[in-house]
Order: sequence, then C-alpha cells, then structure tokens
Amino acid sequence: MELNEDSALTPSLLISFVLADIEIFLLQNESQTDYKEQDTFTRDEIINQLRKTGSKIYAVLRESGVKLDEPIGVDNAKYFDYEMSNRNLLN
Repeated sequence: MELNEDSALTPSLLISFVLADIEIFLLQNESQTDYKEQDTFTRDEIINQLRKTGSKIYAVLRESGVKLDEPIGVDNAKYFDYEMSNRNLLN
C-alpha cells in the first residue's frame, strides 16, 4: 500500500500495518517470498517481534504528530452498548 501526504491514518489502516509488520518480520523467510518452515515460535521470538513492531508503530505515530497521550474519539453510546453486551456474555 502506498501512502502520500493526503492519506489519512485510520484505525483500520494502523491495524493493517501492525499485522503486516508481524507477518513480514516473524512469519516470512528473509527473502519475503514464502513463509518460514516453522510450525511454532518460542515465547521469546513472539515477544521480541511484538516489541519491535510496537516500537516501530509508536515511533511512526509520534513522528507523525499523533497525540499519544490523549483519548481516541469514541461514540460513548456505542461504547456503552458494547461494554454492556460483553458483560451479558460473561454472565
């Protein structure tokens, strides 16, 4: 995916970037032409990749001017409905 200065960073695009980074750098071989011949990964391999991916995304957001310490805009009514439906599932 190619971005330009008119592109907007949306939550769905951010999630796509995070998942792609994990797929490329944890699951694919070095040439990125196929997946590694590995069925399982150690806890340390997974933790290290998550840290690397998190650091990259954090740096991109910070350098892009995203206010990382401020709440994300949320429709409170929808959030309340979501929370209530999850509580009902747990009971």
